[in-house]
Amino acid sequence: MQKSNFNELRKMWAPRVETFKASGMSQAEFCRVNKYTKSKFNYWFNKFKVSKNTDQVEKAQWIPVNLPNHNTESLLTVIVGSATIDVKTGFNKLLLAEVVKALSILC
Repeated sequence: MQKSNFNELRKMWAPRVETFKASGMSQAEFCRVNKYTKSKFNYWFNKFKVSKNTDQVEKAQWIPVNLPNHNTESLLTVIVGSATIDVKTGFNKLLLAEVVKALSILC
């Protein structure tokens, strides 16, 4: 189907679908009264339903979100006896081992 022909059919079917929505009839009843095939009516009904969802997506806007200032760096808390050690990403493993050893003796 050529694009211009599709656009003409779309213009023709848009008011029909809107009339159906306002009619309160079932699709079967609406098609019978207006002498539309159910398959053709369903095709256009679904086209406009998808089109409406697409329009809503295009109208969506980003909104700013303010997050509290927080450190995104990983943090591990080590507790040895009564001592608490906060360990960040990239810590010196040997130093931590020595500190934990010393605290375990003291605490």
